[in-house]
Amino acid sequence: FEVQEDEAICLILEFCELGDLQKQIERCKKEKRRFEESKIWKYLAQLLDAIAFLHKHNVVHRDVKAANCFLTKGGSIKLGDMNVSKQIKNEKLLQTATGTPYNMAPEVWRLYRPGPPPPALPRGEEEE
Repeated sequence: FEVQEDEAICLILEFCELGDLQKQIERCKKEKRRFEESKIWKYLAQLLDAIAFLHKHNVVHRDVKAANCFLTKGGSIKLGDMNVSKQIKNEKLLQTATGTPYNMAPEVWRLYRPGPPPPALPRGEEEE
């Protein structure tokens, strides 16, 4: 949500009390405990909904990673850090690689330039 007043732009964001997902994962590792599988599935479903919403509105996030996923006390996950996201106005935008290299899909890392995003691999399969 954004408000423009005079020459300043104010962003009003939801506060995510539990910080980012990366810190929660690191905390679990440090405490030698597993991240609850039920939470993983819940967060994954919410993130897929968020990404689907962006794509429906012709927006590509371009840097989805644990450090850009924020957690609320209520058990929700929010996709944030939209600074490299872009609105798709033409296919050329989809030919530029950006984001965090360590978190990139192999086809993006190799500068795969298919136009629309490549089809997802079936669960459990790896690219050759």
